Amino acid sequence: MQVGDITYIPTWEGWLTALGVGTVVPHESTLRRVLQKVDPVAVEAALRSWVLTQLDAQPRAAWRW
Repeated sequence: MQVGDITYIPTWEGWLTALGVGTVVPHESTLRRVLQKVDPVAVEAALRSWVLTQLDAQPRAAWRW
């Protein structure tokens, strides 16, 4: 697997590499502290924007009803 491979990201190593962090997994308390400070509305808006961008970039399938 390589960093650009879609199957690479779901692993801890993939997430950390994508975030620019080394391969050492942060301690649970560090992750908890960071996640408690994250604005859930901002995260949802950022994820929604990213997903919509990804969907728009894909070719549209021909729908037949």
